[in-house]
Amino acid sequence: MRGVRLAAAGLSLALVAGCTSGPQRQPGVAAPAGQASPSASEPGGSPTSSSSASPDPGPTGVNAPGQCRADQLTGDIEQYERPGQAGASQLARLGLTNVGARCTMSGYVGLQLLAANGQPRETGVTHVGGPAELVTLDPGRTAWALIVWMFTPSPDEEDTVPLCGPRPTAALVTPPGASGTVRITEDFGTVCRHGAVDTNAVSLTRPV
Repeated sequence: MRGVRLAAAGLSLALVAGCTSGPQRQPGVAAPAGQASPSASEPGGSPTSSSSASPDPGPTGVNAPGQCRADQLTGDIEQYERPGQAGASQLARLGLTNVGARCTMSGYVGLQLLAANGQPRETGVTHVGGPAELVTLDPGRTAWALIVWMFTPSPDEEDTVPLCGPRPTAALVTPPGASGTVRITEDFGTVCRHGAVDTNAVSLTRPV
């Protein structure tokens, strides 16, 4: 299996093939009118996601598909086989599957890690990789993004209990351009570097 690499500041990530057993799926939830979706940030803090200019969504018309909504998507996270003790990072495929009408999306997902008690835990999302593309999802099709996090602590996390904070057991994922979230149940294991997660733009190509 050929490797996948993400360029992030100071990191060179080694890809190990394989994934864990299938995660649970749940439909997304649209945000109430006038309410913004949660962003990937520390609770009570400022959003930490990097910004990216959205590409031209293309021509619109009566028959043009609309923007994908959170409530018409289900989510999966497929972790690659965990590396040995010498490793430092964990890679996973994040998939958003359309269970509604034909729709489009473009850009990067938002992501908020949740602890076992359902409370948000420290999260910071960084956009990496190439430019975003317009993705058109027919019913049953999936948009994919590769996400990466670190499981070795920063110096200021070495004495934390539990190591690097509460272990995330779920995530709220905001589809690109949407105002709601898709909840995905997943045991992320230890997530260090203050909840730092790298992600590339969504694509129809499933990471290998």
